[in-house]
Amino acid sequence: MKLIIYFFTFVFFSLNINAQNIATIRLSYIINNSNEFQTFLIKLDKIKSKYFDELKNEEKQLEKRKIEIENSKILFNEDEYSKLVNIFDDNANKYLIKVEKIENYLNNNIKINEKIILKTISLIIEEYSQKNKLDVILNEDQYFISSG
Repeated sequence: MKLIIYFFTFVFFSLNINAQNIATIRLSYIINNSNEFQTFLIKLDKIKSKYFDELKNEEKQLEKRKIEIENSKILFNEDEYSKLVNIFDDNANKYLIKVEKIENYLNNNIKINEKIILKTISLIIEEYSQKNKLDVILNEDQYFISSG
């Protein structure tokens, strides 16, 4: 969001813009075809698979325990049944907290790696810009119209 504000401020309030050499890049193409990004995705899939398998097993155990509690309702008095339900609810809440922690871990990991990849690309593009004497480099979705 800040980048967009800076961009519009730069474009609309600059008194004298004489960009001679403008280039565009396809950032999505660069990222999607990056070996590092592909390696990251493979590692992330392995981590996700491990966590999701673990979560599926826990979920199956919770479902099995829920059925057992429901089927044993006639065997216990109200207090004993309520205790079993409360224990189950506590375990279900712990499971949900674990799911949330895993989601947060994965999302944070993705954000951190996105920043690393974008910073690396930025450094490469900056070097390329200086080497080729480019004044402005725009991303594929940052410009509206061009001539020819």
